[in-house]
Amino acid sequence: MATHPTGADGADELTVFAVNRNQGENVELALDLRAFPGYAPVGHPRATDTQAEPDRVRPYAVDTGSVTDDRLTPALPPVSWNVIRLRHAG
Repeated sequence: MATHPTGADGADELTVFAVNRNQGENVELALDLRAFPGYAPVGHPRATDTQAEPDRVRPYAVDTGSVTDDRLTPALPPVSWNVIRLRHAG
């Protein structure tokens, strides 16, 4: 799921919500950003539980990478929810 509101500070942002339910492998998410030229990642909070610590979920920031050839391909860790925020550079 994705949203494209204008932020309270007037910033033009795109937010992508993604879940990886695979219990053993990272999943690469491929975001085609051709319809959003000039957008770059500004945040990627992520949360992961483990079987040993099922209540450990907490958001933390990770390096999402950068947009190359209008594509962003972050890796989503096993059993995680992800919020990827992008903002127009202009």
